[in-house]
Amino acid sequence: MAGSIIVANDGPAADYGGGLTLSVFITCLVAASGGLIFGYDIGISGGVSVMEPFLQRFFPHILKRIAEAKKGNEYCIYDSQALAAFTS
Repeated sequence: MAGSIIVANDGPAADYGGGLTLSVFITCLVAASGGLIFGYDIGISGGVSVMEPFLQRFFPHILKRIAEAKKGNEYCIYDSQALAAFTS
């Protein structure tokens, strides 16, 4: 059988003696904070980068490309290293 695990049942499993230590707690806290910040960045920065007032103030050349795209040139509207750095 592919993917199966055979376990011998010799009684209850031995206690491994582990517990919640300070280093385990801090590691979990840092991992959770990283996930929270990543989600916030995707939700906020990603949405802001397509808002017209934001583009008008900080990235006017991208706003110009959007106006040109409405005329038929839709290739690489958001091709900007500065905008990519902001979003990341």
